[in-house]
Amino acid sequence: METEKRGRGRSREPVVVTGASGFLGTKLVERLAAREPVYSLSRRPGSLGSESLVADLTKGEEVVRALKTVSFSCCIHAAALADPDLCEKSPESAWRINVEGTRNLVEICRARRRKLVFLSTDYVFDGRKNGLYTEEDPVCPVQVYGETKAAAERLVLELPDSLVVRLPFLFGYTAPAEKPDFVTDTARRLWMGQPHAYDHRQLRTPLLREEAAEAILLLAGSPSSGIYHLVPSESATKYELARALAQCLGKPMELVLEKTAEAQPGCARRPMSMRLSNDKFLQAVSGRFRFRPIRDAIVQIAERFRSTKESPGDRLDSRQAQPKT
Repeated sequence: METEKRGRGRSREPVVVTGASGFLGTKLVERLAAREPVYSLSRRPGSLGSESLVADLTKGEEVVRALKTVSFSCCIHAAALADPDLCEKSPESAWRINVEGTRNLVEICRARRRKLVFLSTDYVFDGRKNGLYTEEDPVCPVQVYGETKAAAERLVLELPDSLVVRLPFLFGYTAPAEKPDFVTDTARRLWMGQPHAYDHRQLRTPLLREEAAEAILLLAGSPSSGIYHLVPSESATKYELARALAQCLGKPMELVLEKTAEAQPGCARRPMSMRLSNDKFLQAVSGRFRFRPIRDAIVQIAERFRSTKESPGDRLDSRQAQPKT
């Protein structure tokens, strides 16, 4: 085991976070590190504010060795192969990372009697329901990514007191050192006056990543167990998000085009209506959390983007690294 210290210990028992250097994981670590010690478990050193435990999650022996001498109260499993298209093209890798990696953590948490919080996806559903999906609805994925997450959910739910938190499409401002997300990449295109086509068919419930991190930690620190849908009540397409961002940045609406082409062969199917009920989550947090209106979040990101005064051409060539959802 290789360990790199990145933060000072505190009195509370540490939390282990997988995927700590990812889009959501960095925000989880930021919030945890302010009040308790954090271990990041991954193949490379994790975020500032955490102590890194280096292991390949798909190799059970490495994970056991990394956590053998570590005391922790809870493991938040955010690591995943989360690009639906890549999962479709490399199903064996998707199953190895998303299912076998989760299985290794389940076995350790069972042996250590520790809580496991598994971050899942709304893609465990097919998007055909006329209404909101609830936690009681049976899963019905239509793509490899959704299938692997549904399978991993079943493993996690075998553990007493475990949590499965289903997340929607996450967005947020990404700094230059980070991989660009959908909203930041869109802001850069708009800023340089580059027209681009966006999907206006798939209905999602976009959630700011900072809000997702805050809500996940609320659930993780509570007696809650089972499945929870962490989704806002508002829904939007990527086309609508792009238009809202263009308005906030004062850019022409003509730059935001509606995508008309079908998905390329080999790409994963996207369910069309991903609307989930959040009643169970809101009852669990009982007034301690409120979802921010999507419009307010877009305004905040637009202001932050404008304030950085970054070069318009930055990262436009990094589309390949952009998370796909």
